[in-house]
Amino acid sequence: MKDWNDLRFFLALARTDNMIQAAKQLEVNQSTVYRRLNGFESRLGVRLFERLPSGLQLNQAGEELLQSGLRIEKELQQIDLRLSGQDARLSGTIKITSTENIGCYVLPRHFSRFKNLFPSINLELLIEFQSLDLSQRTVDIAIRPTRSPPEDLIGRKITDMRWAVCASAHYQRIHGVPAKMEDLSDHPVIMPSPELSRIPAFRWLQEQRFAGAGVYCNSISAMSALAKEGLGLAILPSTDASLLSGQLDPLLYLSSDFDTGLWILYLKELRDTARIQTFVNFMVDSLRADVRLTL
Repeated sequence: MKDWNDLRFFLALARTDNMIQAAKQLEVNQSTVYRRLNGFESRLGVRLFERLPSGLQLNQAGEELLQSGLRIEKELQQIDLRLSGQDARLSGTIKITSTENIGCYVLPRHFSRFKNLFPSINLELLIEFQSLDLSQRTVDIAIRPTRSPPEDLIGRKITDMRWAVCASAHYQRIHGVPAKMEDLSDHPVIMPSPELSRIPAFRWLQEQRFAGAGVYCNSISAMSALAKEGLGLAILPSTDASLLSGQLDPLLYLSSDFDTGLWILYLKELRDTARIQTFVNFMVDSLRADVRLTL
């Protein structure tokens, strides 16, 4: 194999079974993927995929190459991690993943302060709903809520996110205020969609079988926006934008059993990378001092 990029294109196709998706992943156009695959197979003298109406399917030769390719990819990633972990420069790019709520409404002011101090370090913020595998080097750092940080990552806890029953002033004028959790049965409650049941506070809410407001949502930010318009009560974390801005009021607090830690997480191999450590130390101190995060 003379060109390691051939392997990169092959693995993207093997993972997606689709030229369009592989092209998006590789950030090239579909014709480039098609041309690279045909050229790779021609140089090897064997076909790796069956072309089906539904997409691509690995054949036996492709399956054998896939196992070897994954091992090579892992070894290259480990080499990259070891080398990047020795980087002592306060320059370069840091890729950070976070949730929509935290990334859009909590982090920007802290990023601004960091850039003023370290203008040679570029920050790339990636908003993702699902956790990412940092070992793939898609991102360098995750700033996310979690109750159980992965053991293979270095983690520093920033704070505990409280959860509260929240309402707008408009809602409170019309419907009043619940005095205790049992009173939620007498109020319209904006309900989370089933996919949010992974969050303990929402799982508890779904189990209560309140009448609800007739509105379901799979986004915390959208639930907040709906509550802001007075459609009902919403259970939200202390990092919610409308709470931070005072557009929603916390009325009742859930038990501390539902608290979720806000963590900054990164790979062990990056512990000696100067820009990573500088960013982590700054963000931990800056976020812990952010009074908005304390309900």
